[in-house]
Amino acid sequence: MSIDGTEARQLTEKVSSTPSVSPDGTLVACEYKDDDKAPSRLVILSIADGKLVKMFDTPRTANFTNGIRWTPDGKAVCYRDWANGIWRQDLNGGPPQRLKGLPEEKLYSFGWSRDGKHFAFARGRGIRDAVLIRNVN
Repeated sequence: MSIDGTEARQLTEKVSSTPSVSPDGTLVACEYKDDDKAPSRLVILSIADGKLVKMFDTPRTANFTNGIRWTPDGKAVCYRDWANGIWRQDLNGGPPQRLKGLPEEKLYSFGWSRDGKHFAFARGRGIRDAVLIRNVN
């Protein structure tokens, strides 16, 4: 949509979510499905015309919740893993790689500072309780 709100345009007809605009404003990365039963993929679309620029298969444990993040240089995108760590997908291709130097535990959110010099993440452990209720009449 244009900044003044007058020119809305749909980029894709496919099921897609968690869009993230590239640092240079020309591309959008998002989760993408050919249909409701298809596995999620990571795609890069052109903002100018909505054309598919790149499509990547993702690990079974990929988690796009809380967003896809572009690296500060715009050469890769990153996303979380359900179990532990963050995946980095280089736009030139190849399999995704885990970011090195992070704790081996579930990370909930992450991002770079505007100047790209600092990286922050939120981590934690999921806690679940079970309650047994007896003798309810």
